[in-house]
Amino acid sequence: MTAVAGIRGSIVAVFDPAGAAGVDQHSTYASDPLGRVQRSNMFFLQVVFGDTVAAEKIGHWLFNRHQKVNGVVPDSGEPYVANVPETLLWVYVTGWHGALECFQRFAPKSERLNAGEIDQFYRESLITADLLGIPPQYVPSDSIEVQDYLREQGKTLIRPTNEMRRLVEFFLRPPLAPAWPLLAINPFLKMVTYSALSTLPDEWLDLIEVERHRRRWAINDAVVKAALGAAYSSDLLDSFLVLAGPEAWGYRHNALRRNSFSEPVPYEFKQGEMLQQRRAGG
Repeated sequence: MTAVAGIRGSIVAVFDPAGAAGVDQHSTYASDPLGRVQRSNMFFLQVVFGDTVAAEKIGHWLFNRHQKVNGVVPDSGEPYVANVPETLLWVYVTGWHGALECFQRFAPKSERLNAGEIDQFYRESLITADLLGIPPQYVPSDSIEVQDYLREQGKTLIRPTNEMRRLVEFFLRPPLAPAWPLLAINPFLKMVTYSALSTLPDEWLDLIEVERHRRRWAINDAVVKAALGAAYSSDLLDSFLVLAGPEAWGYRHNALRRNSFSEPVPYEFKQGEMLQQRRAGG
């Protein structure tokens, strides 16, 4: 499920011209796609399955890494700074919203979330926002607030750019190099990309100039859903965790062994404010 949600999130993130410029100018997704995926997955695995110290540590690491992601949007000349809450927020909100959309589409019906669970999902995800350097007061915390945010930002923020088109093209027509892993996963990557696109509203598909093919996409979604189900119900999940990075298996199994999810772990919201104050020199 993370593969579908990750591709969706990567595409929607670059609807923001500042985000698109940052990815185009600073990301290694084209030259080192596996490393790029491993670094992203490592953050979420350590936040979800690690203890509080580990989660705070990797939040610091990611914020520090993004401190250098600054520059100018080519077609407008406007400067951008990756670590300001406004820029972080679009990637964050659309990423979690997209993960939920993919889960609701591809998970078994018995496991999909109801309205109360969806709002709980957004409230709990505020912890990740704080760890990323976004103070919780900036963040939509329930489904209504998320929809309001997406609607308003859709009017004022998103705009197609050449940088956006390059990243979308990478997923729609993935290159064959570097041969590992692209040559091996190329056909599946295309299928997962179209499953991710199938969860987008029509106006977002129009933005990236992709036409919805309902029958063809329905067949593709069915195949991807079957593959996800097979991976989840077998040992394949642990095998694929190796691709997420050398520590991924350990974090996940340590957490499961300790029954970490029996009750919520208390969390003090402080890291977002601290990181932003440090960025601003306060």
